[in-house]
Amino acid sequence: MAWRREVTMPVYKTKWKDRWRVRLWRKGERKDWIVHGSKADAKLVEAEKRIELEMDDEVVESPAIPTFFEFCAVRYRIHAENNLAPSTWSGRQYQVARLMHHLGRWPLDQISPQRIEDFKTARLKAGCIASTVNNDLKVLSAILNFAAELEIPFKVPRIRKMKERGKARVQYWTPEEVGRLLSAVEEVVPEILGICVFLAHTGCRKGEAISLKARSVDLERGLVRIEPNEEWVPKGNRPREVPVGAALAPWLVPERLGKVWAFPCYKSGEKWHRFPDRLFAKARDAAGLVGGIHRLRHSYATQVLLETRDLFLVSKLLGHTHSRTTEIYAHLLTDHLDRARDAVQYSWGGRDAGPEVLRFAALTQDDGDDVRTLTSGVAGRVETEKEGKTVRATVPEKRKGVRQSA
Repeated sequence: MAWRREVTMPVYKTKWKDRWRVRLWRKGERKDWIVHGSKADAKLVEAEKRIELEMDDEVVESPAIPTFFEFCAVRYRIHAENNLAPSTWSGRQYQVARLMHHLGRWPLDQISPQRIEDFKTARLKAGCIASTVNNDLKVLSAILNFAAELEIPFKVPRIRKMKERGKARVQYWTPEEVGRLLSAVEEVVPEILGICVFLAHTGCRKGEAISLKARSVDLERGLVRIEPNEEWVPKGNRPREVPVGAALAPWLVPERLGKVWAFPCYKSGEKWHRFPDRLFAKARDAAGLVGGIHRLRHSYATQVLLETRDLFLVSKLLGHTHSRTTEIYAHLLTDHLDRARDAVQYSWGGRDAGPEVLRFAALTQDDGDDVRTLTSGVAGRVETEKEGKTVRATVPEKRKGVRQSA
């Protein structure tokens, strides 16, 4: 069965401000939704509803080995809805739809390594980077392994991940840059100032901020509870507490929060459908900075680590499930480099092996009519003269005044 979507009508602007009509046609039946927010929000809803309708289509599995489309639309969908967090499944639907588009018509036993390579090629031509393709391959592997668990008679093909570029050091903003950013938010888009101040002072993820309920703010104890609710589950499905400092507390008083959601959409008063990245980008550009809203999380973690020098504390504040995730900030702690600086010392050429000699060695060498001085530190001084020119170098105290020629 080939995967093919029905013709989708465009997103319409209604007579009301900031309201959009999403209209989809499925098997001759019209379906409409009203979306509060921007046109981009409406298009996102349109994409989500389209996938939901396509997955809702009644699919009859063949009695033998099902096609990839049939298996995903029936068995894997039920498995994912029962076992994955709602936030995980809402994002994974897009990956499943892409896989169904490329591999849907093939029976499971005909999904060969070559067809998987063709899928990689198509994704790269679409402009995706290797890490994005690997995320799709991870979902494909999960689907095929689940099919094998159900004892469908086919051999799971070997899936080779693409080689990714090494990750660069984590990027963050300095306290001065964060202050400049918040000033720009206040001037350009004050509607999102509260949520930006919250993110800057807690290091929370943007999904945690837009899903935070007002009842989860406890100013008496000075903390915010990041906990699951009926519409959202934290990453890793682990609730945690985040401390509220003196700079943040005035922004979390009941007068500044919504009745249900702590930071509701300023237009509808309801929960944000997604974080207002475009509004944030306007303020970021006005502040002369680069990076997304997630960089506030890195900035928070960096400042906490530099002040406390406690990686374990940072991992708990950020809600990391694995300590290796927090280790991306470990390069900020350079104590281990100081301990290793003079760990290796050698004696050679009659020179002492003491740390002062190796660290501050300064040699002068005759080279024709010139005198070259090699130096790398400070500890005493030596002067040599050659044809009226004075060359100064720094040397250890116990070798002060010694000139060595090649």
